[in-house]
Amino acid sequence: MKKIALLMFISFLISACALMPRKTVQIAWPDNIQYIEAFCELDMAWKNSKYSGSMSLKLEYPDKLIIDVYGPFGDTVIHLEKEGEKYLLVTKEVSTSEEAEFEQDFGIKLSEFIDDLVLKDYRRGETGNKYIQKRLYKVKYELDSGGDNSICWEIKDGNMCITFLEAKFEK
Repeated sequence: MKKIALLMFISFLISACALMPRKTVQIAWPDNIQYIEAFCELDMAWKNSKYSGSMSLKLEYPDKLIIDVYGPFGDTVIHLEKEGEKYLLVTKEVSTSEEAEFEQDFGIKLSEFIDDLVLKDYRRGETGNKYIQKRLYKVKYELDSGGDNSICWEIKDGNMCITFLEAKFEK
């Protein structure tokens, strides 16, 4: 009986944490980003699936990127690693070292994704918001003061948003 009560209490705490409003933090985004180490929230609606969860990101521009996406109990559900010519994507279902599969799956080259993360070649819209318009996708940035520290990709098969909860830009 005590075990059941304990499990119910833990379930309640997890549910309560999930319903708590997310606190918007102030992040000072530099003009020239060469390094990012961040803890984020990932929201993705892709093809016929949706996913929301925690994510860690480490980037050393231009050719090192490590992303770990976590499940609801802290287990790693996606690990992506790119360093120079080395590429690795591991999920519970698949493991691949073919970088071209990233583009096939997401409709964007990994090198362009990395460029987008460091705001390379962005433009300002009429309202002052930063964005990048590519041939096959659009990136919207909400990073300035008052924004929710997010980068969102709108691509033919869906969209993906990364909201930065913590970020540092120096090693």
